[in-house]
Amino acid sequence: MCNMITVLLVDDEEDYLAVQTEALRVFGEGEIDVIPVNNLAEALRTARNRTFDVLVTDKNLDGPRGFLPLLNFMKAEKPMTPVIINSGEPNLSVREEFECAAFNYKPDELPQELVRKIRRVHETSGLMRRDSD
Repeated sequence: MCNMITVLLVDDEEDYLAVQTEALRVFGEGEIDVIPVNNLAEALRTARNRTFDVLVTDKNLDGPRGFLPLLNFMKAEKPMTPVIINSGEPNLSVREEFECAAFNYKPDELPQELVRKIRRVHETSGLMRRDSD
């Protein structure tokens, strides 16, 4: 069994947030600890004050492209923490993905796919941290 992965999960749709939180706990098979947050202000507060391994955020948090203040904070303060952007859009543009250094997750994908992405970005970020030491 691998180490526990702590995920900051941010979505302003509370029902969707509750479903995603439970799905990550179930399909994460005890390896994923979820910190659910339902608005941008709380997400920024949590990002400043808590330790977590992966951020999963709604792209349209508190309005179109509302994730940008959170993403800018992460790039400035926690640049080694991977970000997965949950978007109903078919794909982020290549430019957006490059600028965000983020992975895209579509809400119509199975929860197992999000768990796989979380594990993959967590593993990749651990390798990058070891290489930078």
